[in-house]
Amino acid sequence: MNPEFNFSIKKIDTSKDDKGDFIRINKNRISAQLSMLKYIDKDTNQHVLFLPAFDISGYGENEEKALEMLKFILNEVNNEIITSSKKDRTTFFSRLGWEQAAFKNKEFSKAYKFIIFF
Repeated sequence: MNPEFNFSIKKIDTSKDDKGDFIRINKNRISAQLSMLKYIDKDTNQHVLFLPAFDISGYGENEEKALEMLKFILNEVNNEIITSSKKDRTTFFSRLGWEQAAFKNKEFSKAYKFIIFF
């Protein structure tokens, strides 16, 4: 059984100095700080949560349903990342625009303004 991706959302004051988006991978654990955009589609009245760092979104009739979908998708992504080889993992992140930190072998970084912690 693969580990579940547990996360919490915190609003960050972007006027202060923040470290931007990052992902750390240590064996079977991923820790990250990611930007999340939240909006309501005017045509469908659906709540949408979008993670630009992974180019994924969750949607639903309310924010809770959108978050539930996003958690499901993040669990799938987490399981794929954890079970992939280092080479495949690096390819996956580089296709999304991430770069591996020069001195931190297991850390990738990218910058956005709204933050999600998990």
